[in-house]
Amino acid sequence: LSCSVIFASIPASTANPAPKPDPKAANASKPAPKPPADWHKQFERLDLNKDGKLETVDLLKWYRRSNPTCPLSTVEKFLQENDLDKDGALNEEEFVMAMEFVEAKKAAAKQVKK
Repeated sequence: LSCSVIFASIPASTANPAPKPDPKAANASKPAPKPPADWHKQFERLDLNKDGKLETVDLLKWYRRSNPTCPLSTVEKFLQENDLDKDGALNEEEFVMAMEFVEAKKAAAKQVKK
């Protein structure tokens, strides 16, 4: 999980459009789709003290694995937006729902880019 999603712009060239690729050849080179993430297992791995909650420090460690400069404010915002019972931490249900929402947003963004 990264701190922010940056969409690269793809320059559109209308002067010399590229020939359309053979769909059969394109499908042969595509990697197999990734299986859905098991966010329940990820929650268990992140819940180091096994109290059933992910606090800011747990989430910050996780975020910083992929982005060492991730600001604390990003993690605090993620926690605040997804802490439905407002106890200051994410329980397993809140975490799984949040991550499934993140995945859905990423999938939608990919569809828009096509």
